[in-house]
Amino acid sequence: PTASANMQFEDADEEEPPQTGVQMRPASFIDAEMQKYAHPQAPINQNGSATRGQEEEEEEDDDMDEREEKIRKEFLLMCHAFINQTTAQDMTSSVNRNKSVGVFNADKAKFLVDLLTTHPHECEKDLFIGCRVLRHIASLWRGSATELRPPSWLLDGVPRLVVQLISNRNTVDNVVMACLELGIEVLHGGNQDVQQSFLAILTAPGAPTTDFFQLLQLRMKKAEKEALSEKNLLIELARNRNTEVYDCDDIASQEGFSAEDAVKTGNAHLSGTVGDKSLHTLLSNSMNQRGTLMNSHAELVFRFLHLLCEGHNLKLQNFLRHQPQSTRSIDMVSATAAFVIEVTPCISPLSAHTLGTALMALAEFVQSPCRPNQRVLVDTSLCSCCNTILNLAQEIHASLHPKHAPEFLINLIESYGKNINRLKAAAINVLLSLLECVDDPYIPERMLETLEPVRLRDNMNKLLQIYDPELFAKCAPETEQPNVFDQMQRTSLPVSGSRAGRTNEKSEHEEAQERDEAQEVAEYYYITYITLAAFDTSGSLKAHCTEQHIWDYKNLREKVGVIEISRNGVLEKAYFVIPPVCQYLTPQSKHQLLISVNRANLQTQLTGFAESLDTLYEEMKHQQKLTEHVVLNFFRMTLEWREKVFFYNAILINFLILMFYSYECNGTFVCGDNEDLVKYRLKPGWKELVRVLAAIQCLFAITRQWWYVVERGIPMVNQRVQEHSKRPPSGKLFAWLVRLPQHQADPTHKHLEKEGGTRMQRFGLSRLTWVKIIYMLNDLHFWGITVMTVVNLLAMFVDSEGSNLFLLVHLLEIFNHSRVLQNVMRSITYRGNTLLQTAGLALVMIYFFGVVGFILFPELFQFAEADIVGGRKLEPNNNGARCTSIWKCTLVVLDMGIRKEDLGEAMDDIPWKVDTSDADQYRIFYRMLYTLLFFIIVSTILMNIIFGVIIDTFAELRAKKDEIDRDISGKCFICGIERFEFDQLGESGSGFEDHIKNDHNMWKYLFFQVYLREQDYDNFSGGESYVFSKTLQLVRHPQTHETIKDVDTGKELKAAKPQVDLSWLPQRAAMVLKNQRSSNDEQLNQQLRDLESSSTRLTARLHSQLDKLLAVATSSTNTPMHEHGLE
Repeated sequence: PTASANMQFEDADEEEPPQTGVQMRPASFIDAEMQKYAHPQAPINQNGSATRGQEEEEEEDDDMDEREEKIRKEFLLMCHAFINQTTAQDMTSSVNRNKSVGVFNADKAKFLVDLLTTHPHECEKDLFIGCRVLRHIASLWRGSATELRPPSWLLDGVPRLVVQLISNRNTVDNVVMACLELGIEVLHGGNQDVQQSFLAILTAPGAPTTDFFQLLQLRMKKAEKEALSEKNLLIELARNRNTEVYDCDDIASQEGFSAEDAVKTGNAHLSGTVGDKSLHTLLSNSMNQRGTLMNSHAELVFRFLHLLCEGHNLKLQNFLRHQPQSTRSIDMVSATAAFVIEVTPCISPLSAHTLGTALMALAEFVQSPCRPNQRVLVDTSLCSCCNTILNLAQEIHASLHPKHAPEFLINLIESYGKNINRLKAAAINVLLSLLECVDDPYIPERMLETLEPVRLRDNMNKLLQIYDPELFAKCAPETEQPNVFDQMQRTSLPVSGSRAGRTNEKSEHEEAQERDEAQEVAEYYYITYITLAAFDTSGSLKAHCTEQHIWDYKNLREKVGVIEISRNGVLEKAYFVIPPVCQYLTPQSKHQLLISVNRANLQTQLTGFAESLDTLYEEMKHQQKLTEHVVLNFFRMTLEWREKVFFYNAILINFLILMFYSYECNGTFVCGDNEDLVKYRLKPGWKELVRVLAAIQCLFAITRQWWYVVERGIPMVNQRVQEHSKRPPSGKLFAWLVRLPQHQADPTHKHLEKEGGTRMQRFGLSRLTWVKIIYMLNDLHFWGITVMTVVNLLAMFVDSEGSNLFLLVHLLEIFNHSRVLQNVMRSITYRGNTLLQTAGLALVMIYFFGVVGFILFPELFQFAEADIVGGRKLEPNNNGARCTSIWKCTLVVLDMGIRKEDLGEAMDDIPWKVDTSDADQYRIFYRMLYTLLFFIIVSTILMNIIFGVIIDTFAELRAKKDEIDRDISGKCFICGIERFEFDQLGESGSGFEDHIKNDHNMWKYLFFQVYLREQDYDNFSGGESYVFSKTLQLVRHPQTHETIKDVDTGKELKAAKPQVDLSWLPQRAAMVLKNQRSSNDEQLNQQLRDLESSSTRLTARLHSQLDKLLAVATSSTNTPMHEHGLE
């Protein structure tokens, strides 16, 4: 058996068996009976030993029936024990999973599936409990399994069981409900393996495909009648609002159901007494049993069909529309659309959620896109129904509070506004799915015929009353009044005393949530409107895209992003709502990305852009966290102001030091030329001012140090830790210092649940904390700020007259305020390695010349004492001693040779003795050669090399900056097409600016990646799923295959793929150019057609005239000459 087949969810030996009042047999009996079931040809008795000998055939059949009966009873007892121990509300949770199924393993789960499949005729309660147990076991497997592929019992057995039970016309409603819930559980997240299993079962020869879909379709039809009954029930409640207790039989009989029917819905075995005739009890029992007043379970049907196609499974999308192998094909796509069409006129608080589920299923049926399904839906009245939904009002239902209505009904009515907003969002999602990647004008033309653009704009504007009342009051006419769309919404019912005033009491959180939902719906309205405007040939929709017609046009345009993506070589537009976190992208980060990305070619440029997305996203999330705290947000908003104050205060302090710091001689600050300069200090009256300014500077320096760690240091360190496993440090020593355990080096470590166990601690800090501290200490900018903080503290607390001079270091802050000086400094540090090596060679040569001077010319490195004239020293000399050591000679060569660029200036002259016979007659030549070589090697070559490297680097950086500026202003960052190609299309030469702002805005592409990270994977459209598959992947738990939640956003955690795929970006292509080229080609073709038509007409005319001439010539030839007067 495989690992998954023998998987134990929990250790059964560590837990006591559940005490449920049911006497359970030992597990060994179950194992023995399972062995009998699996190998009927070799029966095993209760003790586990094989029976020997031949028995009578009739006795074997009886024994087999008896064994199967024992097996069935045993597992039903286990199921009952399981159900009694786990409530219905906890069936899908993982809270009690450590005790609830300790006796179940995968073999027994498979056996239970086979048992339910082979005994579908058993009692209703057994089937219901068995499906519920399987559902919970499937949920446990999803949270515990280490393998991505489901085991055979879940992959093949459960889908077969679901299809078999649902396609059986004798299956009761609550069993169908349990089967649908089981199918939804195994299809969780659009499991492709389970989807393919369902498809294989439904397409197999002899499969009950027709019965399966026909029965689901019948439930949709039944749900249509239920929706009308539910609305009529609410209207009846409004008519009898003054009655304390309602007569259930009267009201229920009018709506086509009975109290007994209501009790039978949902989990009938948990319901209350039927004898209770109050409507409150009837409704409460019905709703508490997971249902409405009806039993079609249509919401589960739509969710099940939705998950069958989840992930845009094209085969199943087409299969739901047409089953080619069946004798009778059932169009489930049209059936779902028919449900929406029938239910839309009778929307009520009880049916709004089901209708929204159906709309979400329809969107999934067509996304990716599935073009046949798009054509099928657009030919129905679905667009008209969506238009009706978009015109619904949501605020009127808040007044629908029956006096003695059940608690659940009042909650439904109060939440009706939110449900309507979600319903509108779902309707817009359907419309956008129908327009996805449309290359045929038929679909948008049909939609424009059905939808009412004026009503779209009106609804968009009315939502302002919720999320921006000030702008609504400013733009709305004085006669603007709320519209009421149906009788039910106009009904206002009194509220009981215990609930008086409840509808008007909303917490700040609820109001903020309501505003956010209203704004989200308005944004989807806007996306629908501009999408339709792109297909409007008349141009009227585009003409109304102004603040005069769409009051919040400026804000909506900023919050809705539009980009172009390339899908299989075809360009299409992608519309999305820009996540709120994107507003925290700082200008400094934008500038840094523009100047640091490698612009060698378009591929390297886009690759660098894609690789920077993770860093920028983490920075935006960090900035968003800072805004949530009042103090941190204050420091964030005042950062620029504080930096300027710190710099200007440093200038002021040093100006005072420059003007009022001097030596003190004999109690005065006027010193003679021959007086000793010993003591210096600030002049009286200025010391206190400098101390106050220094204290202010110290406060700013400490806050700068702290704020750098909070704003820049923490995200920088976290980013380095996340990249630890991808790009480990190169240096061996540093790599050893920042080594991390394998689980902590994983970028997903902080998103995983904290597990028990000890952590390695050093001085009370974890290893991960120490690594972060080391990374912080490795940051040069951090050390620069630290030095300024330290010298400021020294200036404050060192008791010395010269302590304030430490503040001179703060003037180096000028580099942070001038990009020109930053480039100057970069010209020195950019080629720092070359400069250091060249300088090292210069020092070596100076050392060589120092040694040679020590050997040949030790007495020549001596200067005469400086002359003193009038008490003043002339030409001061700091090197007036003999060269008595190599160290001293080297220092003299370094000082005089580098400073004066001529070593001969540091040596005494040597008389000319070449004509004499002295031993040192040629010493002057040695001196000449010595000083000449120093001048050539050190002063000329090496020093010029150093200066040349700096100058060339500065010129290179300037050229690079100019090239970047030209690239930014003359080429699109995304597609790489030059500016002049777009400017040719613009009416005023602004085609390029419009293109990089609206079509290929690089920051919108960044925001789109953020949108994909924060949007739920199940809610992606076809284009979004395509881009996600190219760039991102879901991060799953290392021990299971469940997705991990982001601790910052609470959304599914997504990470960039190891290999960058840029095929989704429109490289060397733009829709505006293609449209223009297509228009030009069409004009050229039209001209060619006109020319061909003209030439054809001219040719025909010439042929006609030629025929006439030939006819005249022929007639002239045949006529006698005398007839023409000729003789």
